[in-house]
Amino acid sequence: LAATQWAASNTERFYKAYEGRLRRCRDARSISRYRCEFYGRVSSLVKQIKGELENLEEARRIFRKLPTIKTSMPTVVIAGFPNVGKTSLLKALTGSEPEIAYYPFTTKHIMIGYLKQGESKIQFIDTPGLLDRPLSRRNRIELQAVAALKHLADVVVFVLDPSQNCGFSLDEQLRLLSEIEKGFRKRFVVVINKSDLMENDEINSLAGRLSSRWRLVLAVSTIKGDGVGLLKERVLSLCQKTEP
Repeated sequence: LAATQWAASNTERFYKAYEGRLRRCRDARSISRYRCEFYGRVSSLVKQIKGELENLEEARRIFRKLPTIKTSMPTVVIAGFPNVGKTSLLKALTGSEPEIAYYPFTTKHIMIGYLKQGESKIQFIDTPGLLDRPLSRRNRIELQAVAALKHLADVVVFVLDPSQNCGFSLDEQLRLLSEIEKGFRKRFVVVINKSDLMENDEINSLAGRLSSRWRLVLAVSTIKGDGVGLLKERVLSLCQKTEP
């Protein structure tokens, strides 16, 4: 920006100088000469800051892709391994298709949805590729994205698939849950998803086991809609507690 400011200041200085000369000119040849001199000098300035202008254009392109995250709104981050049903849960909670935005400098994207209940409005963020594997397996840019999510999140909803149809064992999922909880230090809701694939005794046993460590554990089926209403209520309550 300093380079562009320098070029702009000099352009203005040249403009004023040549404007005065042109006003005093009485023949077309002098006018043409001064005009060419002015354009030549300005062109030289632009060439000198070509690299800076290219950087600004790249920054403009990146900023246009930035996610439209509302920092003033209570935010719930949805985490969990791939294929556990995070996106389906986001749709079930918000009742609409999420907005998709790419995170700068990566191929990762986030999905954003909103839940409005009375006067309350909550922003949900699903983070494919960011909060779906251990921190040790992320690059520097991805770690920066995770740090940004830590700052944004008021509540974290961690989704488990105890049926293990997602391709990850329950132990692997619980280890990831523990790691994210340790890193975020936010209010957590643990969601046992795909409850329609389990017997009630299995659900109750797992919920009891998890409740010994996590205060809020809920069973949900996004396919049948079971438990989604209760999850909305709990999340709204937690977000209201985090508001100043």
